[in-house]
Amino acid sequence: MMNRKWKLVAVCGVVLLTALAAIVAWRYRPHPHRKHVAQGLSPWADEAVPRAVLATPTIYLQTDPQWAHEEIGGSGEELRSVGCTNCCLCMALAQHGIVLNPAELNQKLIQADGYTERGWIKWDAVEDISQKRVRIDIPENPTHRDIDQALAAGNPVLVKIVYRPGVLHWVLLVGREGKEYLMKDPLGDGHTLGLLSAYHSDILSVRIVARL
Repeated sequence: MMNRKWKLVAVCGVVLLTALAAIVAWRYRPHPHRKHVAQGLSPWADEAVPRAVLATPTIYLQTDPQWAHEEIGGSGEELRSVGCTNCCLCMALAQHGIVLNPAELNQKLIQADGYTERGWIKWDAVEDISQKRVRIDIPENPTHRDIDQALAAGNPVLVKIVYRPGVLHWVLLVGREGKEYLMKDPLGDGHTLGLLSAYHSDILSVRIVARL
């Protein structure tokens, strides 16, 4: 009788420990929005530097009702859903004195056949739209040095990151503080600069908006 009792206690103990382990594993599971996505260039710079930020304060949000429902060329999707690249490019152009809001840039890109069928911006069209005032440099194998030199020269940098699993997003780098890159985010609050590292994603692609 005692053996059966102790066996029952042992079984209950195992069940309890298994349940506790499952709860702990669930509680501390990697969050899909917080897990670092390592596929490219680290979101942190190699060396720490004092805070330095490009001066232009403009921040455009793709969800702004003034243009959120504007349809882009090619895919016909709305800026509120896919307008991060457009907004980043507007903010970058503003740094070089070319003032266009996302709706205006969208129309210029459409008129210049500046979208692919999938709705991606044709980067070489930007030089024509800007009347040869800027060009888009695309490093084949981007490095932190490429980004840092661009920012030091006053050229904003678009970078592509993972917004959430399966969804990519473009933000605009405009400065450094310590090892952090400071960004203008088309899905941010519209007022403050964010930290690139907050997305816990490596940099997947780089576009430098350089003054000619």
